[in-house]
Amino acid sequence: MGLQVYALRLDVSRHGAMALSWTMDKIGPMARTVEDCALVFEAIRGSDGLDATVKDVPFNYVSLKTLKGTRIGYLKKRLNPTPQPFQ
Repeated sequence: MGLQVYALRLDVSRHGAMALSWTMDKIGPMARTVEDCALVFEAIRGSDGLDATVKDVPFNYVSLKTLKGTRIGYLKKRLNPTPQPFQ
């Protein structure tokens, strides 16, 4: 499970990270569960004074006790694409 911070949010400092592309690189947690990602993200988000692009944006995560009644959508073509011949 990973959490990619999108470009408009920018609430994790990139200071000290190896830059491959400053406009595309984003720092975010990788963990085994959504709850773990939320805990790590809460710990690393916010300004450290070393990256001027960081915004202090609130982060609110409420864990679901059950998925009953939750609707999940997906793009069938993306998850089960038709095989394409090698070109």
